[in-house]
Amino acid sequence: LLDGGGRVTFWSEGLERLLACPRARAVGHVLTAVSPALARTGLPPAIELALGAQAQAGVVDINVASGSASRVLQVRLAPMADGVSLTWQDVTELRAAEQSLRRREERLTLAAAGASDGLWEWDLASKEFFVSSRWKTLVGLPDDAAVTSPDQWLSRVHTDDLAALKDALDAHLGGRTEYLRCEHRVLHEDGSYRWCLCHGIASRGASRRSVRVGGSLADVTDRVLAHARLRTAGFLD
Repeated sequence: LLDGGGRVTFWSEGLERLLACPRARAVGHVLTAVSPALARTGLPPAIELALGAQAQAGVVDINVASGSASRVLQVRLAPMADGVSLTWQDVTELRAAEQSLRRREERLTLAAAGASDGLWEWDLASKEFFVSSRWKTLVGLPDDAAVTSPDQWLSRVHTDDLAALKDALDAHLGGRTEYLRCEHRVLHEDGSYRWCLCHGIASRGASRRSVRVGGSLADVTDRVLAHARLRTAGFLD
C-alpha cells in the first residue's frame, strides 16, 4: 500500500520475496528509492495517475532483473481514498508461454501461406471451421472471404461425390481408417468444377473419440483430365 505521497505503508511477505527487499527497508519510502530499477519501468507514471485519481484500476507489466535472468511482474493498481494499493504477481512463465504460442502461430501462418495446398481444420465440438488463404484461392474466393462452417465446403462438393466424401469422413472419424483420403469435385466461383484430393487426420481425446480433424486440399484437375484423355485414347486405339 502507498499513501497519498507515494510512500510505502504496507509491504507483504510475498513482495519481500518477489523484490528481494525486506519490509523494514521499504516502509516509509517511495518505490523508486526502495528499488531504483522500477524508475525505468512504466510503474511510476501509473502510480502518479492513480494517486491523482486520473485513472481507475490498471495493470502494468514490468521487467525486474533477477541475477543473470529477468522476471516479468504484473502489478495491479487500485486507487483508494488515501493512496493506492498495488498487487504484485510473477507472470514470467505465463508470458514466456504466450510468447512461445505467438511464435508457433506465426510459424504455422507462414507455413500455411507458403503451402501449395489449401489447409483446413474442423473442430467437431464447437463446429468451428478454418481454412487457409490457399484453400480459398482453390475455390475462387477472395482472401477476406469468411469461411467458418464446414457446410461452406460440403455445399460445394459435386452431388455425385458428396456421399463418398461423407463416407470417408465417417470411416476415419470412427477409427476405421488411419487417414482421410478422398478425391472429389469442388465447385469453383467461376461455375466450373475442379477435381481436388482431400487428405486429413483426426485428433482424438482421452476416450479415443475424434475431437477435431484437419488436413489439406490439393487441386488435381490437370492430372484427372490427363488420365481421362489417356483412357479415351486407349479405347479409340
